Amino acid sequence: DKKTLSGWAKLVVAKNGADSLFLDSNNLNIESVENAGKPIPYVIYAPKDFIGSKIAIPTASFNDTITIRYSTKPEALALQWLSPEQTYGKKQPFLYTQGQAVLTRSWIPIQDSPGIRFTYDAQISVPKGLMALMSAENPQKKSDDGKYKFDMKFREEIMILQQEYSNEPIEEISKEYLAALSNELVNFIEKNEK
Repeated sequence: DKKTLSGWAKLVVAKNGADSLFLDSNNLNIESVENAGKPIPYVIYAPKDFIGSKIAIPTASFNDTITIRYSTKPEALALQWLSPEQTYGKKQPFLYTQGQAVLTRSWIPIQDSPGIRFTYDAQISVPKGLMALMSAENPQKKSDDGKYKFDMKFREEIMILQQEYSNEPIEEISKEYLAALSNELVNFIEKNEK
């Protein structure tokens, strides 16, 4: 009902001699930035139209890992909330993210540029009875407790961090979409094996 997400992003960072880590955000509520459970300094720059705000974190304030606790706002550009009436089954809501080209920063503080490549793992809790999916290895059936784990082990050419949840059976989401996604993945793997 609130149409918001909340959680934390734990980032493992290769500093490479940089003085600061810069992340992108757009209209996020940043609650804290921490290292080993202790608050560390950060600066959120004034927002610019469409691209949002830069977050600067001095690299001297953390070893190689930071945790950012945050929440989204209902107007987050990347979050597409469908009412039950807009879904196939007409019983449960549906959420999907559309992070292209620079909208992912509206639901997670991240370096949000097509040139950035990263791996990730995620844990997502959704209301019981719904299923969560991401642009990673996905579950094949609904979890009894609404908790799901994901792991993206390879760096995509252009990373599109995506999630969705629904009560629709996975085979009803879109057989054509899944077939197209499979073809894209096969093409990507073949291209990168050469």
